[in-house]
Amino acid sequence: MAIDQETLVVLLLRERIKLLAYIRAIVRDEHLAEDVFQETSALAVRKRAEIQDGQHFLAWMRRTGEEKMYR
Repeated sequence: MAIDQETLVVLLLRERIKLLAYIRAIVRDEHLAEDVFQETSALAVRKRAEIQDGQHFLAWMRRTGEEKMYR
C-alpha cells in the first residue's frame, strides 16, 4: 500500500536533516545538497505510490537522491 501524502510530508520534514547530511557527505557542497534534496522531495511527492512506508521512504530517498547526484 502506498504512503499517504500527509505522512510523506511529515517524513520529509522529520528526516530532512539526516537526508541533507547524507547528500552533503557525498557532494561536499551545501547548496548542491539542498538542490538535490528539493528535487528528490518533489519527485517523492509525485511518485508517492511507489513508497510503501516510513522505512521504505528513507531507502527510496537515498537511492533516488544518489541517482540525481550522478546524472
